[in-house]
Order: sequence, then C-alpha cells, then structure tokens
Amino acid sequence: MQITFLDSETGKKASLDVAKKSFGVLKGSAVILQENPSGPLFIAEGVETALSLKSAGVEGTIQASLGLSNMRRLGAKDLQTPLIICADHDAPESPAAKSLEKSVLVLQEKGFHVTVIKPEKLNQDFNDVLKEKGPQGVREILQKSLPDHETHPALQNQVVQENPFDKIRLICEKQLYDYLKSEKQAITTKLKTRITIQSERAADLILHQHQGKPTQEETKLYLLRAKYELDRIPEIRRDLIEEWREEGDFNKKKDPLLAHMIAERQASIEGRLYFEAKKVGKEPSTQIPELAEKELDQHHKKATTLAKELSQTYSLSKELSLRCAKDILRYNETHGEKPTQHQVEQLVEITKNLAKTYPYQNKETFSITFQRIKETDLIFRQLSLAENSTTTPDLTKIQDQAKTSLEQISLQVTRDLQRMMRRSNQLELGM
Repeated sequence: MQITFLDSETGKKASLDVAKKSFGVLKGSAVILQENPSGPLFIAEGVETALSLKSAGVEGTIQASLGLSNMRRLGAKDLQTPLIICADHDAPESPAAKSLEKSVLVLQEKGFHVTVIKPEKLNQDFNDVLKEKGPQGVREILQKSLPDHETHPALQNQVVQENPFDKIRLICEKQLYDYLKSEKQAITTKLKTRITIQSERAADLILHQHQGKPTQEETKLYLLRAKYELDRIPEIRRDLIEEWREEGDFNKKKDPLLAHMIAERQASIEGRLYFEAKKVGKEPSTQIPELAEKELDQHHKKATTLAKELSQTYSLSKELSLRCAKDILRYNETHGEKPTQHQVEQLVEITKNLAKTYPYQNKETFSITFQRIKETDLIFRQLSLAENSTTTPDLTKIQDQAKTSLEQISLQVTRDLQRMMRRSNQLELGM
C-alpha cells in the first residue's frame, strides 16, 4: 500500500520532505490498473501517471511502479512483450534521471525491448499533460514518441475519433516516420517537433482541399508542400528584415513578428504554386517567389475594396470588415480559390465573435494580431469539422493553442534576429 499526502487546501501533493509513504513489500510490487496480455506493458513512474494513461484509453497492461528504483524489478512474463516506460521529465543529470537509466539498463539486460517516453516539457509528468491537454495530449505524446508505430497496434488503434483532422494528421505523421525509417535517419527531439508541425500543416491542406481519404501519393504531395512552406517561411522572414534594416527604419516602424506573418502568407502562395506544378508532374518554376510576391501585393490592394463589400453585406464596421477581408484573401492564397458563400459567412461570424476578445485598437500590437489570426484559423478548422461530426469548437483550448504558437514563433524570430545582428556586427568588424 502507498499513501500520498495531499495539501488540505489545494488538493495537490503536499510540500513535505516525504510526500509518499509505502507499507508492505515494495520490491517487485506494482499497482495494476489495467491488464491486457495481448498488448504492450506500460510501466508508469507513479500512480498519477498510470491513471493518466488509463484516462487516455491506451490498450495493453498498465502498471504503476511505485518508484523509479522498483522499475527494474518489473517486467512481462514474455520477453517479446514491448515495455513502455512512461516517466516524469526530470532534469538530465538529476538523481531521478540516473535511477531511470539504471532501471532501463537492467531491463534491457534481461532481454526486454524497452522504450522510454516522457512529456516534452521539463519537470512535467503525464498527469500534467492530461490536465493541460486532455486525453488526446497524452495519446499524441505516445504516438509520436514510439520508434516504430506498426510494432504497437494497441496504440495505433488509439487514433482519435473526435474529428477527421486528427485522423489525417496521424496518417501524415506515420507516412513521415515510415519514410525516415526507410532512410535510416535518427529521430531526434527536434525532428519529432518538425514532423508534428509538418503533419499538421499538411492535414489542414488536405482537410480543405481533398474529398475523402487521400492516397499515399497524394499525402506525399501535401507533405512536400508543407515542407516547402516551412522551409521558406524563415528565408522570406530574414529577407524582409534585412530589407527593412537597409532602409533604416526597422526599429521604428517594423517588427520581426510582422515579417513572420507576411512570410507565412507569401510562403502559402509559393507552396500552392509548387504543389500545382508537382501535381501535374512538372518541375516547379524558379519564378515562384516573384509570382507569389506579385499576388500578395495584389491582395493588399484588394483588401480595402473587399472590406467595403463585406461592410455593406454583413453590416460590419470598417475595422472588422477589413479583418474579415484579410482572412478571406488568406484563404484564397492558401487554396487557390475563393471560399464558398457559407465559408465567408463562417469567417464573418468568427470575426464578430473574436471582436469581443480582441476589440479594435488604433495600434494593435503584432502579437495580438498574430494570436487573433491563429484563433481565427483554428476556429474555422473546427467549424469545418463540425459539419461532418459532433465536434464543437473548444475556445479555451483554441486560445491556449494560439498562445503556445505565439510563444514558439516569438522565440524563433527573436533568435533569428539575434543571429542576424551577430553576423552584421562581425561583418562590420571585418571578422
């Protein structure tokens, strides 16, 4: 038996030197929350993690080890049963991390195939992930962290049923992992993050442009377009910042986040032109960047006229009609066609609703603009899904996703700008 002491006010683990106390024989013991010999054995670092795995609906046997040092004494009866250790994300050189390494080594020496999976953020456990992102968040970490998806059909069956987007995204992820495996490429943490982003971008394109399940070759083309766009965004962003700096007004009038938003729009146009060429078996034109710049410039000029039409048709204010016009033009840039009347009405409604969260400001910061646009895209995706399922937009989750995206992009552009400044300083010093 193991007792966990809780704070009487918060309900969280108490801040004591010894927050857990065990009674009876601990060595080799485990709390079995779920038993299924036909699936993998999930060994959780603690009861909270084991309960989180069960909440996520994974198939297989789930055991709570009741301590890191006790993990080495656990294991399945059959050496062919995969062992998946779900551990807390402790600091690399901490005693907990070293104890985990020893347990993994002992289990491997016994002949078990061991996979260790941890949450992405330092100092998090799977219960933190469950509270922050729900069961789907736990499943996503398990899905993308396993080195070989097809080895664990119990997990592969956990494709989320809530909406088609997740199904498409996981199809894209699996195709990328299969390709990298065939190329014998090491799957680093950085590469896993890139796979997730690339798959989400490809799934968004498939969701809006494709009827039914895409073939493997079609999925490959969408993944190639997503890769092209993700590669181009930082290049376009750097070019814009360099151009503004040469003009001498970068610090006064421009912002690296603005450069990123412009780069995203241009990359979407370029990606569409790249995809259209690839789809018919042609080599993409070297003039794609110039063609995209021209189209983007035309859309900047169209925005005001389109805004006036929207204002008259839907009784929108000047400011809200301009926001909506830009969203419609962004859709056109990405998909190469205008949104349907129903989609326009959806975008108008999204604009009206988001105006409550983001009321018009004379000088809206670029970070607020970015987050508002991101929320618009996520809500629009959810509304598209709702037509074919019972899914309804989770606004709290959408806001969290937009905020996380803003933090990640802000960090990227800041680092990019710092590198550019260092290079500039080095050139000035003749280094």
